[in-house]
Amino acid sequence: MTRSLIAAIVLSALTFAACSKPPEGPVTLPPNERVRNIDLPLARRSGDALSSSATLVLIAFDAIAIGGRDLVPLTRGAMTPRQETLAAIAAVTTAVPSGTSEARIRMHTATKLATLLAVIASLRQAGVQHIGFDVRKDSLGTSTGTLVVARLDARAATPTPHAFEAPYGRTWDQIPEVWDDAFVACDGSDGSFDCSRVTERVAFGGDAEISIFRRQNGVILDMRRFGMGADVPAAEAFMNQQNDRRAGARDRDADREAAPPATYASFGFRWDSLAVEPQSPLATIMRAITASGPIGVRVSGDPGSDGGAVVTLIGSAFPDGTPAPAVMLDTQER
Repeated sequence: MTRSLIAAIVLSALTFAACSKPPEGPVTLPPNERVRNIDLPLARRSGDALSSSATLVLIAFDAIAIGGRDLVPLTRGAMTPRQETLAAIAAVTTAVPSGTSEARIRMHTATKLATLLAVIASLRQAGVQHIGFDVRKDSLGTSTGTLVVARLDARAATPTPHAFEAPYGRTWDQIPEVWDDAFVACDGSDGSFDCSRVTERVAFGGDAEISIFRRQNGVILDMRRFGMGADVPAAEAFMNQQNDRRAGARDRDADREAAPPATYASFGFRWDSLAVEPQSPLATIMRAITASGPIGVRVSGDPGSDGGAVVTLIGSAFPDGTPAPAVMLDTQER
């Protein structure tokens, strides 16, 4: 057998071996490369902590992943097809290890709010109690931290107020205590709008819902009264409390209609106000409200909003040093 024939046989064998080698699987990048530090939401609350055993949930531009495995494909941070109503994602719920109580979300700031809500609903259904976010402390992401609220939930869009359990709930009678702080913060903020002035006539009784809405380049803080009790319908109770039968011939109904006691206050801010130093006007208001303890707040935006912007909003309203709030997220229009 000639040397050239031997060489040809060896070359053929090597070529066959190379061709028959099984194809390599796709290269999986580590979480901090799929979602870089500069891609994280910017937040003024970054000093919280989660245990090292917290399950990492990655929400990249193209997929939701747990344990290094892609579970749900995304298109530029959005689920396709889009959920018609909020529901847990089965693939995410089942991928959460049994007994998990904490989860760390590392997400691209452009993740759509509807996607984030679905992930939160999935984690809550899996029994996760505490949910935190990787955030950046500066514009370039050279320094990062963790934002964790006391409780984080998501619900389908509904105009029904959310009643927070103690110690996070507030009664409407407590609102006058902070109304002046809210007005001063709003009135003194450049570009603010619809700042509700303090009024001497404020309704009494019931609960208060504190809500923050993100709308394009604006942020709106609402405080409204609800929950007059199940025994008497709210409208009837409202009429009864304004009428004093001992007033004789005085027509309290007419008085009420002429100048109804306040059951609602609203304060609007520019989005840029979240970056005001040393703290945002929203933070000024929340510090006043949380002086008596942590609060519950509903945070809303349209489904197409960036989820990272909502995290930024929470961090600006409750910066480091402020009691962690309980937060209910939804996509209810204001």
